[in-house]
Amino acid sequence: MKKIPEKYEVYFYICPAHIPFHFAVHPWIVTVKNGISTRWEIIHRKYDGKERFGYVYKNFYTNPTQGIKKKLTSSDYWDATLIASLSGYQKSQAQRIVDFIEYQSPHYPYKDIYKFFPGPNSNTYIGWILKEFPTIEIKLPWNAFGKNFK
Repeated sequence: MKKIPEKYEVYFYICPAHIPFHFAVHPWIVTVKNGISTRWEIIHRKYDGKERFGYVYKNFYTNPTQGIKKKLTSSDYWDATLIASLSGYQKSQAQRIVDFIEYQSPHYPYKDIYKFFPGPNSNTYIGWILKEFPTIEIKLPWNAFGKNFK
């Protein structure tokens, strides 16, 4: 019997940030490995009982394609916008990105620091990942404040 090769997928999403900062965007990445989806993002608070590395969260929201809350005290969520996606098999760019996110997120240099402006924030985290893979040419929008934080 022929073995089915592992497929890797990477999805880049954005949605507006919490009101009153909804002029800015909040990004996150969904990785898929062996059919299992994992959502990776920075959340502005450290919550107990969630899998995290400082402010880097793994599956903070159970729905990988759901936006964040419109207001912190709201039960309404923003709609997500898919800005880019990649897929591939073993040794593909998609696999390299999935592996990087899984193995390097615990070592993200700003994992213990969060500042809405100028960063580091959720946009800084996604920018950090994208800088590792410049050939994929994915760009965060102009209102992804903090994407170039250094």
